[in-house]
Amino acid sequence: MITNLAVVGLHKLPFDQRQFEGELSTIADHDVESRSILIAQFRENWDNAWIVVVEWQGEDVDFGLFNHPHRGPDAQAAWMEQMLDSSGPVKRAAFFLHFVEPSKPLWYGDQALPLSPITEAPESLLKTMEYSSPD
Repeated sequence: MITNLAVVGLHKLPFDQRQFEGELSTIADHDVESRSILIAQFRENWDNAWIVVVEWQGEDVDFGLFNHPHRGPDAQAAWMEQMLDSSGPVKRAAFFLHFVEPSKPLWYGDQALPLSPITEAPESLLKTMEYSSPD
């Protein structure tokens, strides 16, 4: 059973030119028009990406149950989830979300979790969480 599930970190992802250019290298073989569209999509994803850190006790969470800003198939979902600490009784994980509305909750199934205040992402977290745009 999962207990004390909470959002303990909400960070706007800072733009990283080096990582962005690395992503663009993966689309080099597309035609000019397709490449232009993909570059715009990748940049929009970067500009609207957030890191969410959650903490809980008990069994592992099902990342597929996280939704924002509402529940349902057209909501934003957890992206590139990563466990940060699972060694003790309190577990911690992080994932990316796009187009976050800070005044609206993060949903875990039918449980509404208030988002924590927005803070700058710690360098250690940015080194752990390497972003990549969704395909």
